[in-house]
Amino acid sequence: MLDFHTHILPEIDDGSASVKQSEEMLTMLSGQHVDKIVFTPHFYAEDETPESFFRRRDESYQKILPLLKEKFGDIDFRLSAEVCYYIGVSALENIERFCVEKTPLFLLEMPRCRWDAGMLSEITSLARQEKVIVVLVHIDRYFDFNPLKTFEDLSQEGVLMQVNCDYLANKKNKRRIRKLFRRGIMNFIGTDCHNTDDRKPNYKEAVLNLQKLFDDEAFGILGFYEEEFFD
Repeated sequence: MLDFHTHILPEIDDGSASVKQSEEMLTMLSGQHVDKIVFTPHFYAEDETPESFFRRRDESYQKILPLLKEKFGDIDFRLSAEVCYYIGVSALENIERFCVEKTPLFLLEMPRCRWDAGMLSEITSLARQEKVIVVLVHIDRYFDFNPLKTFEDLSQEGVLMQVNCDYLANKKNKRRIRKLFRRGIMNFIGTDCHNTDDRKPNYKEAVLNLQKLFDDEAFGILGFYEEEFFD
């Protein structure tokens, strides 16, 4: 099972504050039967250069690498980034370096607002590049601002979507969750975990709710994308 979106790398962003906390988060995910994890620290182009980001990411990764080998050797770990949208992101140099390791998957975080024509055009331009496949992260955060048709239209352009586990675990969202699956606009799920307290890994809760809603159908859909990019 794949956790596509995490902030487990220590001391790099607003996620894990220490190697110890990272270990606790990894232990929680392992106990929830997650065997593939993508590390997705934030990248803000207005705050630093790509080289600075990659240097910090590598330093953070090196801090937990011995731990990964010693205690979590059965988990497939991949480095990536959660890139915050900005005007011109479609022209980001060496964009493939931000993708999930060994894949063309590029995680894009959008603003919490109604997306205007310029934003949608930027996403589309990015999606039409041969180097990357755009994945909009935690799309559940944008439902209050954008109609479902916006996501359907982007999906037709080849954009993939990731939904957070806390949204999927909330039974109040079952009608919208059914629509997402029926319309093919949920391709990955992720805990978006940042700590072991208010934003802890909650993969199991999401899985249990999906099982109630869809039996095994949902896992067939999610498994298709997991197998395509991670096997």
